[in-house]
Amino acid sequence: MKHLLSLSAFLCFSLFNEVIEVKEHVFLYPPSVVAKYGHSVTLNCTTDVVNRTLFKFETSGNAFQINGTNWICLNMTIHQWDINPLCFVNFIGGQNRSKFIITVFDFPENIIFEPLHEMEVNKTYNLTCTVPNVGPVQNLTIKILKGNEELIVQDYPHDNQKKHQNMTVSHPFTPQISDHGINLSCSAELNLSSVGEVHCTNSSMNLKVYAFPENVTLTVPKAVEVNQTTTVKCKISNVHPPEDLKVQLLLNGTELTTTHHTVGHSVLAEARFSIQGGEQYLKCNATFRNMSIEKQEQVISYVLPEPVLHLPKVYAGYTANITCSVIVAKSEGVNITLKCNGEILPLQDGQYVFKAEKEDNGKNCTCETEVSVNGQIIKKTTHGIIKVKSIPLILICGLCGCIGMLLIFVIICRHLKKQNKLGRYNVLKAFLSTNRT
Repeated sequence: MKHLLSLSAFLCFSLFNEVIEVKEHVFLYPPSVVAKYGHSVTLNCTTDVVNRTLFKFETSGNAFQINGTNWICLNMTIHQWDINPLCFVNFIGGQNRSKFIITVFDFPENIIFEPLHEMEVNKTYNLTCTVPNVGPVQNLTIKILKGNEELIVQDYPHDNQKKHQNMTVSHPFTPQISDHGINLSCSAELNLSSVGEVHCTNSSMNLKVYAFPENVTLTVPKAVEVNQTTTVKCKISNVHPPEDLKVQLLLNGTELTTTHHTVGHSVLAEARFSIQGGEQYLKCNATFRNMSIEKQEQVISYVLPEPVLHLPKVYAGYTANITCSVIVAKSEGVNITLKCNGEILPLQDGQYVFKAEKEDNGKNCTCETEVSVNGQIIKKTTHGIIKVKSIPLILICGLCGCIGMLLIFVIICRHLKKQNKLGRYNVLKAFLSTNRT
């Protein structure tokens, strides 16, 4: 108690040294006070009236008063919103009085801001900010911000109640992927600038967003050749954060070795596979936290042998064969077609027989195998060029010479036969006799 008296006396004497005149014969310091609800204030009143009959404070509530020779010091705790202590002095012939102006406020150290720390993209949430036990709200402004953008600004200029109130502001918010990492905040300001004070506080958080698409794009050939390796792709777009996404590619329930690529907010998974025949099913399974989505496609297998083309090297005017066939036995549904310069040529047992002409030289021929799979025509083709040669001139000349000599010999023999009635035998005999001689 002694310490409290000493402290109050010190404050009162300090105030006394800076007394401001408010009304003749009564002086107040400070004449106006801004006080937080529940806190204490010290008020000083002095007078220069010597022959006074009464000198005192008049106030409600709990107060501690110290009296001096010509001063009174009052220490009081503020537990009322409307409180204006009165200092008065009575003297012979009248009374002088003056009232302290006390502005009472209350403002919390912390406000309650209630966004979720993590939000789903394109889903609407309420951002809620509560300022508890604040007053007077006529001077209060509450803001909810996204970065520096003000989403909502709420004030209460017409609420002149002087009391504690809990003020709550809400604003609908639909996050986008671009909002990931942005600062969401709520600020509260109690503007008492008319009496020289402004009180502010805020609460904020960095937003995390996540996004998971409703579908998966699975890209796979509708028909796959048996024992041939091909690629399956699965793309998941607009997912965030992409590193939280797990993608599996499965063939008939067996997981394939998969590679993943992330581009922006999309994930592409790829795998290589081959099939042995029959009905096959490829599945893409995408898992994001506790959510899962999948896409499945049927794959039709087929067998299509490689075509084999044999083109002859032939002389013009001679008969030649073109062979268009397959090495292995032809599978059911496989067609073989021979074309030369776009013209389809008839095949018999895989062969086409024709008489080669000079005009056939350089013709482009193709041997095609094709099969229809699930409405899709699949082909394999091999190419070749027909080569037709002309008979060399020297060979023609030699042949003509031989024929000519043979004709000459026949003519000579016939002439000798006419001249020599001995006939062919006597001619030969005469020839032999000459050789003996």
